[in-house]
Amino acid sequence: MHRFTFALGILVCCLAVQLSAQEQILTLGLGLSKDMRTGDNMWNPGLQFKGSFFKKSTERLWYGLNVAYNKWNFDESTYEASSGYSIDSAEGSLTLIELAPSLRIPLGQGAVCLRVGAGLFFVSEADVEIRETGRSGWSTTTLTSEGGTGLAFQPGVEVSIGSISIVPLYSVYMLNSEVFNHIAVTAELKLNLK
Repeated sequence: MHRFTFALGILVCCLAVQLSAQEQILTLGLGLSKDMRTGDNMWNPGLQFKGSFFKKSTERLWYGLNVAYNKWNFDESTYEASSGYSIDSAEGSLTLIELAPSLRIPLGQGAVCLRVGAGLFFVSEADVEIRETGRSGWSTTTLTSEGGTGLAFQPGVEVSIGSISIVPLYSVYMLNSEVFNHIAVTAELKLNLK
């Protein structure tokens, strides 16, 4: 996590040095995200906090960076249905941090934009403690979801009304030789810096 903080700090400093007289946009967003893995998907939809910075290159191209924080809690009902056990209590969550250089491509008058990004994902290791009741009494189980750093691709669309944008974004990422995906829909406040 210290490497991520260090890398993010250097990236922010580099972006600050690059600021010039060109138009720039800073967006701050809040939304929902959902892990879309099939099979062992044991996470509920969670909140996504997001920030983006874009700098205008031409009328039809902006470049920048998306940074997002996702947190998903354990989905007891899905686990109960697949395991056949009755869960008394369960605790655990998964955190996903996205750091993706991105392009923003306005269509028509600019109220709709395509967003395309590719970058890094940092996934926390998650331990879920489950106390379950079965035929032979109760037991405590620990499920572990491996963490790590992965590469990602993010296509999406931005629809704006004034300074508010709705941004659905689909993310596909490779982690530990496996392909995962999730969706997120955020409402973003757009701040023009020039």
